[in-house]
Amino acid sequence: MAYAVYGGVCLISPDPIGPRNEREQVWGAFRAFADAHGWTTSVMGAGEDWLPTYRDSGMHNIYLGDEAVVRVQDFSLAGKHMKGLRQAHNRIKKYGYTVTFHDPSHVDPALVGELTDLMRLSRQGEHERGFSMMLGRIFDPRDAGLLLTVVRTPEGSAAAMCQFVPSTGINGYSLDLMRRDPGDHPNGLLDFALCSTIEHLAARGFEGLSLNFAAMRSTLAGEKGDGTMQRAERWFLKRLSNFAQIESLWKFNAKYEPEWLPRYVVFDTAEHLVPVVMAILRAESLWEIPVLGRLLAAGAEKRMLAAQADTDEFLSSIVPWDEDGMQVPGATMADRDDAADRDDSGTGVPPPDVVAGPTAVRDGS
Repeated sequence: MAYAVYGGVCLISPDPIGPRNEREQVWGAFRAFADAHGWTTSVMGAGEDWLPTYRDSGMHNIYLGDEAVVRVQDFSLAGKHMKGLRQAHNRIKKYGYTVTFHDPSHVDPALVGELTDLMRLSRQGEHERGFSMMLGRIFDPRDAGLLLTVVRTPEGSAAAMCQFVPSTGINGYSLDLMRRDPGDHPNGLLDFALCSTIEHLAARGFEGLSLNFAAMRSTLAGEKGDGTMQRAERWFLKRLSNFAQIESLWKFNAKYEPEWLPRYVVFDTAEHLVPVVMAILRAESLWEIPVLGRLLAAGAEKRMLAAQADTDEFLSSIVPWDEDGMQVPGATMADRDDAADRDDSGTGVPPPDVVAGPTAVRDGS
């Protein structure tokens, strides 16, 4: 059981590791251990295979997103559907970029210094952030069996790097860290690194390569349906993608045509959900990212106004509900709002205490 405690919430990630026939005993023993310490228990990134065990113990789960796993033995850049990825890979190769593979626990000190500088250039803050999908360290002699991919420019300097950790569940590796030089390079550096790694693993008999986690992927992809609620969820996630890499990570992963493995957050009761979410944000260091600063940066007000316009357009297209909770056919939210704004005489003049139209964005806030 791998776990960490944040503010009284015991976060477990990944699912417990051990023989299948001992799952119930192990989970029950750990629950008793957590209860003895007064901790709220939660599992982050739980797989579908473990959900019955969690549910049998009285816990609940909500969908979080999908892990993208490339089956390296079946992967190919051939075909019309892989044209974009193939072009990116070939473009980098044509410019004279090369790739090398290393064991990060046994590398030359000069390479350590070079890659440390590269990581510092491309990250936000002083430290690498992560919990459930990140090892949190690099070049540690204790971490045997890792794989490090380095892309070099024609001049020989490091332009991109990826670190992968062993993943026996898929007989392969899982992407841990991905960084690139923010300088002037042809598009496709990271695609070149990943495609080269896939080829490298396939040649050595491995089967899987886990890429980035794609939050709420099935919602963005429209797999949950096209009802009003699903459209609202997609709209919200697309707007949130203006400030966080939600939609872009999904599309980046999708280029590789991976197998999508659903992941869940498991929690005790509804009253524990908010503390669990806060603990996850803290564990992943998400609340340390200067989101407010990004919102107030250059161009933020323009993005916010555009988002407001999209909001108005979206709301006007939603079919409203009547007082009995039934959808009103042929009507829109705008129709309902117009009706609500009319006074008793039917003139359509808003009452004095109603402000028509969206509130203006002031000072970028």
